[in-house]
Amino acid sequence: MIQECQHHLVLCIPDYAQAPEEWDREREWNRLDNQLWLSYKKLMLVAGRSLRARGVEFTDAVDNALKGRVPDGATFWDYLDPFEERFLEAARTELGVAPS
Repeated sequence: MIQECQHHLVLCIPDYAQAPEEWDREREWNRLDNQLWLSYKKLMLVAGRSLRARGVEFTDAVDNALKGRVPDGATFWDYLDPFEERFLEAARTELGVAPS
C-alpha cells in the first residue's frame, strides 16, 4: 500500500504509522529498495553525466533517510527535498523542460 504523495514526484513510501498490521515492514522496504535500485540502473543507461550525478546523490540520500540517518531535527522529507530538487532540476535541464 503506497501513500499518495502530493509534491514529491520521485518517491512515495508506505505510511506505517496508520496501519502497521497491513504489511510486513521489512518485506515492503526491501521491495521498495529493489524498485529504487532498478530505477537508478535504468537512469544510468540513458542519462547524461549531470543527471547521473544528481541521481546518485538522490539515491544515497533516500538510502540514508530510509535507514534513519538524517540530521537531528530534520524530518524525512525536509532532508530529501534539496536532493530531490537538484535531481529534478538536472532532469528538466537534460530534457529541455522549463521548471513548473
